[in-house]
Parts: sequence; C-alpha cells; structure tokens
Amino acid sequence: MPSRFWSLFKTDFKTALFYFHSFIAFCIRMLLSALDHNMHTFRPQATTKERKLILKKQCSKRTKRWHPEPVKAEKSYEYIPYLMATILKARLDDKATAERVLSLPEEHPRHLAPTIALRESPELIDLVQEYQSRFQSKKV
Repeated sequence: MPSRFWSLFKTDFKTALFYFHSFIAFCIRMLLSALDHNMHTFRPQATTKERKLILKKQCSKRTKRWHPEPVKAEKSYEYIPYLMATILKARLDDKATAERVLSLPEEHPRHLAPTIALRESPELIDLVQEYQSRFQSKKV
C-alpha cells in the first residue's frame, strides 16, 4: 500500500479512504485491462462482405511516412459471463468472512526469486570489502 495513504490516514480519514479505494480500483482496472488484452490479442483481421482484408493508413511519427495497417475484427466479450459466474460461485462456496487475511501460495511468482538478479547475491561483508567508490580511492 502506498505510504501516502498512511500519512493521510493520520490527518484526514475521508481523504485517506479515497486514496485507498482509488489504489484498489487502479489495481483492479490493471488486471481487467490485462485480461482484455490477453483475450483479444489474436483477433483475425477484419474483412468486407466480399472477403477483402480491411486496411487503414497510419503515419509514423518517427519517419513521417505513411504505411498500411491491418484493421482487427471487432472485439467479442464472450468471456465476461463466464468470468462473472466464476467469481460469484467462488464467493458463494467460500464460507469464511471476506475480511480474513489470505497468504500467497508457494507457487506464486513472488516466492520464486527474492530479487530480479539472475544470480545469487554475495554476502554483505564481501561486498563491503570489494567496494570502491568512483570518487574516493579509499575503500569504505
């Protein structure tokens, strides 16, 4: 949660609540947009009634040249009723309260690697001994 939320919470509860809900809404919007993107990534190219492919003109800002761009078929939202039914069923089957704290499963990506580095981190004492500043010739 943003630290801004906690500092506002001490001063103005209504403002803090607004920021908290807007943060949650932001996270939900991001998840829904990712789902929408994934469901519509491989749409076919749109065609006319005569089965001709539809193209549009696109101008590149970098090169200032025009090029043809394919037009995708209209989006279909067939997955929305299934998504809603799955959420409702999960909520109905859940006997615990909604306020409980859930822990992440072991296979969650957050547990896969503690850092984004591709190798193990060395010990801190080794790092301190090897460290040399660009601005001072002495070791720290």
